[in-house]
Amino acid sequence: MIDPVTAIGLVSGILSFVGAAEKILKLSWMLYNSVEGCSEETQIRLELADSMNSISNRIVRTHQPPLSDEDRTLLTLAQECDKLTNDLKNVLQTLKPKRRKSKAQSSLAALKTLVLEPKIKDLEKQLQRCRDQLHFHIAALSRENLKTLLAISKEDGVKMTQLELSITQVRQTMKDMTTMKVDCISDQALTQLKDLLRDGQDTLNEFAQDRILRGIKAGFEDMSYRYQDINSPFQDTLEWVLDLNGESVEATKFTQWLSSGDGIFHICGKLGSGKSTLMKKLCRYKKTKAELIKWMQVKGGRKLIIADFFFYALGSDPRQKSLMGLYRTLLHQILTSSPDLMQNLLPDQWTKALSLPNLHTALEIPDDDIKQAFKRLSTEHEDNSFDGCCFSFFIDGLDEYQATTSVDRREMVGALMDLANSSSGSFKICVSSRMENPFMDMFSEDTRFYLHELTKSDMKKYVQGSLQSVGTQLERRQLALSITKKAEGVFLWVVLVVQKIRKLSDDGVKFSGLIGEVESLPIELDQLFQRILDTLGSEDRRLVGHTASLLQYLGMTPAAKSMQLWLNLGDFYFLEDYVADPRFAEDAQFPHPETETVRESEVRARRRLRGACRGLLEPDKAGDINFIHRSVGDFLKQDKVRVELCEKSFNDVVALSQLKLASMKHYWWDVDRKNGSKDDKGREIEGKTLSRHSILAACLVEQRRKQQLDAPPFVFLTSLDTIPQLSVSTMIDHALTYNKTAFHIHLSQQDYAEGTPYCYYEICHTSRIRHHSTYAKPGGKYWNEFKDEQFDRSDSAVQWRWADEDVDEIEEYSIPVISPTFSELCSGRLEYPLWRIAHIHEMPLESDKLIMLVYCAIGAGIGRVIWEPWPTVAGDEGSSDVALKAAGLLFLRHLFERKIASPNSLTYLAFGSEFGFIRIAARSQQLSIWQHFLCWWVTAAAASGDFISEKETSFDDVPLNNFRKPTSDFESKRYSAAENEPFNSTDEQYVTRFLLEAFIRNGADLQLALKIEDSGEVPHCSDDTWYSYDLEIVPDGGETLVLDVVLNILSRMEVGSYPYGVPTQRIWEVWHERASEALPNSPISVRDWIDRSRLPNKDVLLKLIDEKLEVTERDGSGSDLIQDGSGDRYGKLLEDA
Repeated sequence: MIDPVTAIGLVSGILSFVGAAEKILKLSWMLYNSVEGCSEETQIRLELADSMNSISNRIVRTHQPPLSDEDRTLLTLAQECDKLTNDLKNVLQTLKPKRRKSKAQSSLAALKTLVLEPKIKDLEKQLQRCRDQLHFHIAALSRENLKTLLAISKEDGVKMTQLELSITQVRQTMKDMTTMKVDCISDQALTQLKDLLRDGQDTLNEFAQDRILRGIKAGFEDMSYRYQDINSPFQDTLEWVLDLNGESVEATKFTQWLSSGDGIFHICGKLGSGKSTLMKKLCRYKKTKAELIKWMQVKGGRKLIIADFFFYALGSDPRQKSLMGLYRTLLHQILTSSPDLMQNLLPDQWTKALSLPNLHTALEIPDDDIKQAFKRLSTEHEDNSFDGCCFSFFIDGLDEYQATTSVDRREMVGALMDLANSSSGSFKICVSSRMENPFMDMFSEDTRFYLHELTKSDMKKYVQGSLQSVGTQLERRQLALSITKKAEGVFLWVVLVVQKIRKLSDDGVKFSGLIGEVESLPIELDQLFQRILDTLGSEDRRLVGHTASLLQYLGMTPAAKSMQLWLNLGDFYFLEDYVADPRFAEDAQFPHPETETVRESEVRARRRLRGACRGLLEPDKAGDINFIHRSVGDFLKQDKVRVELCEKSFNDVVALSQLKLASMKHYWWDVDRKNGSKDDKGREIEGKTLSRHSILAACLVEQRRKQQLDAPPFVFLTSLDTIPQLSVSTMIDHALTYNKTAFHIHLSQQDYAEGTPYCYYEICHTSRIRHHSTYAKPGGKYWNEFKDEQFDRSDSAVQWRWADEDVDEIEEYSIPVISPTFSELCSGRLEYPLWRIAHIHEMPLESDKLIMLVYCAIGAGIGRVIWEPWPTVAGDEGSSDVALKAAGLLFLRHLFERKIASPNSLTYLAFGSEFGFIRIAARSQQLSIWQHFLCWWVTAAAASGDFISEKETSFDDVPLNNFRKPTSDFESKRYSAAENEPFNSTDEQYVTRFLLEAFIRNGADLQLALKIEDSGEVPHCSDDTWYSYDLEIVPDGGETLVLDVVLNILSRMEVGSYPYGVPTQRIWEVWHERASEALPNSPISVRDWIDRSRLPNKDVLLKLIDEKLEVTERDGSGSDLIQDGSGDRYGKLLEDA
């Protein structure tokens, strides 16, 4: 079936055609009835030239099988419109007088129309058929089907761009019909079209809304973590909170506040009294909403919006305990519930969201805009812009708010009170906290209750329900009474005591002993925690101490969860192994054959954690371990407790490194051990785990670097670098199996605010395919060739991605390679990579890994820091980019001069510029590293207009006005700003020259000829713009290699960079009309390509090539990479290195 977006495009084109054709036929009759010719002749020609041709071209032709009967008739209608266009052209050409003022010619034209009258009438009949068919297809585009199918298209950026264009076309066509007073469709069809436009615009609005919601979230993935982490109330407990019978005075007070009160209600209580559990219940309680609806109706509101936020002092993200985190979370929930409010609360962001070209383009919403949105929410609520909304917020844990120098707790409370007491009266807020002075002073006693005074019955239910296997019913009642009486309202005390009683009962202690234990337990939580620790054996105490120390370290590490560093059951399983041997995971034989499976180890770890920690530490549903309550963490953080539990020599980063390394090796050992076929779900899980481990490895190495833990012989880094199941060869096999086309590594951020703590760097891609994200649209250059079922894809290891396979996330097309050698090199730190290479005879490297290292060095050298945030390179902050390039150049020279890698090594892996903006497709042909690099350089230089033709003597001879001028205001401003911009040699050109010299000086094959031919723009997806080149490499006496090379120029422009740093003026030249006349039409030698280029100091390269070609053998001890005395900053950095 034709998708709705294409259908709208078809209807839009046909509608435009019918309207214009009817107008032209009316003008034809006017001319037919005129003997002398009419004044509208010029208009006819304009209509013919401008309207008919353009409208006919706008009608999209769709050949995608299978098609329904309705689809076929729609396509037939499009073909009839095309035929009608040609017939109208012929008729109008016949009617037109040759000379406007010639009566004879006009009379002749009039005579001709006597013959053409039947033809014009026949055209009118054809037009009527088109009109009738158009009515049918407009009716067939029902709103329900359209909405359903549009929902499917939401993940496709190309479809949405087409949808926006089609909607604009239909709207303009309807406007033109009104202007021309042409009635080409019925009123009923017109109404259906208006509904269609409305639904299409609603879809575009939904995308803008989604962008804004993602912008508000801004990487705050733990926004709802605390809510989800809180256990739900025990069965049938806390039901009293909405007492409608008046049995509880405090509950009645709260119920009345919900249904008719204003301002803030304060739920306070002792530490561990169950405040968070109650707040979680209230947020989603049906009775809560029912009472709030009563309040909304009293206020005259029409919509109730409930939102919540749970402060979390133990959270790794600072926003979990900040006022801005509260604002973002509440605003996200408000706008998720009522997206229509976005235009009023965030008007500037709404305009931006609608104008963004790419569906997945991020929209940054600064904190100031979030604050302003809340200000609008409270101060501008009186008008009709908020559509009668009433807001109820539930905010838990005010005492866990982390005060700042600018906003302390009292100011935070003041901000909430200002919102709750706004003049509109449409806000009410329920908060919870401990009984601390700022909250007790600022909230009214009239709207407050004390939770620890109201939960005795709940405690009894919990104790009796949890001790079903202990004693008789009478004994359980007595235990419940004894425990509840002593708890004094602290539910956490009850939970821990119940766990202890269970343990004693399982050990055979009699009922009298259980009662005695309850009576002997201390009331204060700290004393209870200490009592629990005192009952532990030495091994269990050590486990508790080490686990608590790790959790406290991770709690102080921003974004620890995002960096995959958080402690989980898989890590805890190996903690005792670490205690026995602090370097156990570095053993090459680990895991041992008798090691349990991952599933078995998690079950055992859960039981061990429960037994050793006695409920003080617990795993969540995902297996992440944390303190059962904030008070436990506070207690274990005390110096005297830490000294008691943890050895002074315990290092959190060292321990975490061994545990995480063990978990990674264990997981992949288990995957390898199963050695079975996987379904799609299994492959998806494995791929996500690989990505997580890649992030973990990069961030773990960064944490170790901060403490300077790694030095020769780099045992930990080597162990991480040599996990058998994560070898480069295995990753290449994974890429081919999982339909991936490229390889990347993750790099950790040293300094980041609230953004992501890591980024990625693409190393290379496989040249066995064409490229990764071509959008092969119907009728496009590649569609007929590759969509044909008979096409032989046997020489392509990874198949193409088609039009409906949008690629935006790197995980969708790329596979990570876990290796500190790469991450250190790409961060500009060479100590470990150079040591690793120096010991290559002791620890051999795979050939594919060596090739990746060469490309990684080239990428670090040629790469520009274009993706933010980027890791800061050690040294001068201002020259980090230069230092990174110098490190790449130095390492490449090291590989070549030590004969570790050869420029002429054959491979399927291709260097693709930084971040893959150039893709080389050799398919079944193997190229050398040198040949791949030449392909990249020649393509980048050709696309940049970096070569002169044989007719020109210098670049000054290339006219600057031989390209299309910009049309939009935006283009014009950029073009004008760069019109007088001089073309200077850039850093990339200098580095490219050094790279070429490194290849040539170390034996690169110079007996090559290359030819590159511009083959035009290829069909594309999302906001990418790919250009295609046909490239031939002709070795001396060898078989010609035929390649496809594509370059993504639009992405280059968006990041403000290009391989040669071309100024804005040349960017527009490249984008619109590349200087293809500068490319020779026959293969020329490497020397000639260099001679035609803009490379700085290219005479050095030409001289070196001449020497190499004249002397067949050379000792390799010639001049350094930088011998021309250019004095640039790379020269100095390389000399220092």
